[in-house]
This record gives sequence, C-alpha cells and structure tokens, in this order.
Amino acid sequence: MSAKRSQVWTSGLSLWLFTGLCALHAIEPGDVIINEVYFDNYTKDRGTNHFEAVELLVVKDKINLNGLQISDRDIWTVPSEFQCILQDAGQGFLQSVRSGTLLVIYDGAGDDDTDGEDFTITLYARSSLFCNLAGRTNAFYLGNYGDNLHLMHNNKQVDFIKYRPNNRPERGGDPGNLEWDKGFDGFIDVGLSGESTGFRFLGDKQELNAYPAAWQAYSESYFKSNNLGKPNGGRNTVWIEKLRQQSSVK
Repeated sequence: MSAKRSQVWTSGLSLWLFTGLCALHAIEPGDVIINEVYFDNYTKDRGTNHFEAVELLVVKDKINLNGLQISDRDIWTVPSEFQCILQDAGQGFLQSVRSGTLLVIYDGAGDDDTDGEDFTITLYARSSLFCNLAGRTNAFYLGNYGDNLHLMHNNKQVDFIKYRPNNRPERGGDPGNLEWDKGFDGFIDVGLSGESTGFRFLGDKQELNAYPAAWQAYSESYFKSNNLGKPNGGRNTVWIEKLRQQSSVK
C-alpha cells in the first residue's frame, strides 16, 4: 500500500471511529443488566476451558452496546482494576442488539459467537477483537472471598452488583449513585467461603437486580453448557422469553 493510500485509509478509519463514538447514545441504568456471574477460578480439575464469566441481559430493544464497559474495580470512577470495553469494530453486531439477548463474556481465550439471531452473543475477552482490555491482562478477576462488578457507558453508571461469602465480611465495593439494597453494606450472599462457584438473577424486572434477595448462588459442577447463555429459570426465563417475543413483533 502506498503512503498516500495508507494515509487516506487511516484518515477514513479515524473519521469512522469519531463519527461512531459521537453517534452513540448513552446507555441508561436498566437498559442492560448483569444476569449471571461465574466467579470461581480456583477450583481444581475444571479443565482447560474453565474461565470466569459474566452474563449480561439486554432489556431495551435495539440497543447499541458499543462502548459498554465492565469492570471489577471497587469505585466506579477509579480505574484501579481490570476492565473490558465492548466494540464491534464496525461489523455491526453490537449496534442494534435485540431485547432478551444474553451476552456472555468469558475471561479466557476461545472462539467468539457474534451472531445474535439466536439471542446469544459470546465473547472470549483474552482473544476477542471485540473486547478491548485497555492494556490489561484480564477483563475481570473475581475473588472467591467476594467482589463487585460495575457496568458503565460514556462515563455513566449502568449497573452494579456485589457478592461475598457470609463468613468473609471484609470485602467492600461502592455502588456509587446507583440504587443498591442496603447501600455499601448490601451484598449477594453466596454461602460459606468455597461453597459456591457462581450466582444468577432470578428476577423478572430490571429494578429487582439491585436486591440481593433476587439472586441465587449455585455450586453445581461448572461446564459452559450448564447455564451461561441461557435464561435462569422461573420468572427470569418467562421475562426473557417475553422480551424476545416483543423484539420479534417489533
């Protein structure tokens, strides 16, 4: 490629990125929520595909998820820990995501599934072109003794959750300006330390996401086919199916 053509291509790419970022509308709290977390990265005999994972549920139909950021930092305004910024590099699969879509981010390497026609998108953060780690080694690194997760977009909070074992009270995590039951002191109880490997949201409304009582810890043997990328049962499943039907009708 000649220097002139290279300069034109680079300028065009820069303009596309600038235009795309400016055109993004800020995602509001409740538009997309954390729906499930698999946090246990330390149990032995899990195999080579044993990765921590976070599952997001799209609530608002035709939402643009480009620029959505997930991080396990303690304070949402302080980039002190790991993070992942979603972007589809102009391919468009994140530009108008349908309601009811489950987006699973694995903190490992693998083959992405970007076809959201089945209401599921899967990204492997350490090898994906679509999950920018911003110079860090992990998308998140969740502690078995408790941790928290923030969703952010355009320097705005979108969602927050916090969990810990009930016999390890030292873990903090600031919900910032978002509603979270009992504020700084509230947490999703995952049982005794080492008892659980993850937890799932059982609610059927986005506002219930802020109440730890609407979450359930689980300790079953983990395989990728178990639950990630699928509704969580009961009211959660009914709600997700309704979101998908509404999107299809539109």
